[in-house]
Amino acid sequence: MQDLERYVRFDLAPGELDAAVTALVAGNNRAYGRTLAYPRVAVSAADFPPPRPDFLPMAWRDPGSVTAGYFRGEGEPFAWRILVDEGRSRIYLYQGD
Repeated sequence: MQDLERYVRFDLAPGELDAAVTALVAGNNRAYGRTLAYPRVAVSAADFPPPRPDFLPMAWRDPGSVTAGYFRGEGEPFAWRILVDEGRSRIYLYQGD
């Protein structure tokens, strides 16, 4: 049996963060035919899983350093977990099944 774990990081212009997150949420809901709410919560309340040990090292992935930003995510299969680093104008994504 195979499983899916996807880790993505990308940088944007500061004014594009919220629009990118909105597009990610809309695209995921559309792709899976659902309407998950993706509530916005503080970084301290984020449910952002660490990578599996066999995926390490991931030097490019440092979500623990995010101090200014927010999290939007759902625990449903294939839903994005989105961590927004407003200080670096960066988005971290996790998707699992």
